Amino acid sequence: IDHTFVYERPDRQLGEGRLRLQLVVSGDRLTTLRHFVKVPEAFNRRYEEMRSANNAIAAGGVVALVLLYILGGCIGGFLFLLRQRAVLWRQPLAAAAVVAGLQVAASLNAWPLAWLKYDTALSAGGFVTERLVSLVAGNLILGFVFFLSFLAAEGLSRRAFPQHPQLWRLWSREAAPSSAVLGRTLGGYLLAAVMLLYMVVFYYFAIGKLGWWSPSEALVDPDSLSHYWPWLTPLANAAQAGIWEETLFRAVPLAGAALLGSRFGGRKWWIAAAFVLQAVVFASGHANYPGQPAYSRVVELILPSFLFGALYLRFGLLPAMVLHFTYDVTLMALPLFAASAGGVWIDRTLVVLLGLLPLWVVLWRRWRAGRWSDLPAELRNGGWQPPIPPASIAETTTPFAVRAVISGRLFNGVLCAGLAGLAAWIATARVDGPGAPLKISRTEAIQKAQAELTRRGIKLPASYRADALVEPRPVTADRFAWQTVGDQGYSALLGNYLPNALWRVRFASFAGDVAERAEEWRVHLTGAGAVDGVSHVLPEARAGATLSEAEGRKLVQASIRERWNIDPSRLVEVSATSAKRPHRLDWSFVYRDPAVKSLGAGQARLEVELAGDEVAWAYRFVFVPEEWERSD
Repeated sequence: IDHTFVYERPDRQLGEGRLRLQLVVSGDRLTTLRHFVKVPEAFNRRYEEMRSANNAIAAGGVVALVLLYILGGCIGGFLFLLRQRAVLWRQPLAAAAVVAGLQVAASLNAWPLAWLKYDTALSAGGFVTERLVSLVAGNLILGFVFFLSFLAAEGLSRRAFPQHPQLWRLWSREAAPSSAVLGRTLGGYLLAAVMLLYMVVFYYFAIGKLGWWSPSEALVDPDSLSHYWPWLTPLANAAQAGIWEETLFRAVPLAGAALLGSRFGGRKWWIAAAFVLQAVVFASGHANYPGQPAYSRVVELILPSFLFGALYLRFGLLPAMVLHFTYDVTLMALPLFAASAGGVWIDRTLVVLLGLLPLWVVLWRRWRAGRWSDLPAELRNGGWQPPIPPASIAETTTPFAVRAVISGRLFNGVLCAGLAGLAAWIATARVDGPGAPLKISRTEAIQKAQAELTRRGIKLPASYRADALVEPRPVTADRFAWQTVGDQGYSALLGNYLPNALWRVRFASFAGDVAERAEEWRVHLTGAGAVDGVSHVLPEARAGATLSEAEGRKLVQASIRERWNIDPSRLVEVSATSAKRPHRLDWSFVYRDPAVKSLGAGQARLEVELAGDEVAWAYRFVFVPEEWERSD
């Protein structure tokens, strides 16, 4: 028998929060000693309300990203470039492979952290295989998105902005030692310092003067210190953000708008609209970071988005990529420069040296060339020419036709086999679910639930709304019972310790104080419309009674006798657990029914929950043993 004891310090409080100590005794051994802060439910609900607003803004950004940029810009741009015979695919494929490969390397670099999530029910080999397959598959999909983004962004830019340097030739021996490439590279690094200053000033003003809440936890990840090579992860993640986000968020919409403006007229207005759009979409797409007010990230990133867009329009992708990469790698590598562990200087040095890689390439090309030069006109977008088309295949080859013939005997054999399989399936398939089916509609379920609350004298305010869904089945308990007791035993448990098909009608308020909206009424109905149970969810801060264990047990046993017509004296008590609320004491009592002996190591159980002196919920279930779950 295990026991859990929770103590609270009455002399020190954090507003509605409580300082608590948890002790767990497993058998006769003390196995847990944990200090923690009990966060009040009202705070959690307000926080979730704020986070939902963050995520809603970000979801809007993602929808715009998919519809406008990926479907419209990337796929539409690819088709446009294909018609123009202006598709370059080898270079974006190589770039996508490098960026996706860096993501794979960063994931493998974080492997020590993966073992913290290892479920010991799995074999180590199975765990490793599952993660590796997921890693490779996920990055193949991501690599394809990179490839499509790079292809469309470079191709559309090549057609829209002839004065920009050709992206795939920037580090060539002809382009790299030019003052144009050097200036764009140095400009990106210098503007990163300006961006960091902007961030400091913005947070100082927003937090100190406006009272906004913007935690830095989303910007800095100290877990990188536990990776095999701590220097690799910030570089890999910053490279993905700097290269991919600039191509997708900047080049695709702005170059696409320029081409549409050239086609339909009003090129400047098209670019101006896309300039504003790219800033809003980029800022909204990053709004899922924690922050209050919910739009704080949008406000923060609007000005940087304008800067990124202006850099692209005037100078091309290179300075914006260098700026974005340097800014991100500076933030992501901060834990390395805050740490004092021995040998951390190696990681710091590698971050600095590899973070300056674009500059080293330019300087190396300059050293090989021996002098600085101007960027040749043929290395700008306007100097690019499509390849000469090959001679028509129809002029050099003889056309021929291919006939595919299936014999009548083979066709008849396949048809007969298909009909026989269909007949066998119709004859043997079981299309009805186990137990009693649903016979009432959703509308009827809501009406019956409302009638049950009225019968109990429960009058809900007008702000409450009713919603109904089919109660999800306890999948694990279903599978355990079926495998343990077979078809007949499983059927005997249905309607008792395993539920038949049920409607769950939920009555909840969507107006008023968010903490008080935690209150809900739930009515459970059988498929035929009979009431199977009513539960009442109370806000944590709602006042109520403080019952002793004996008083709570007496109330629970009376509820068991009334609800299921079961004599509590024939049940075996498994646990009695109390939960201290601010103004009441809640209890949960669990019993085992020894009359059900067919479940092997499993058990038929009943649980009754008390909120103060009110029976909040009572239900029966099949307890699945840990050994079976781990084997499963």
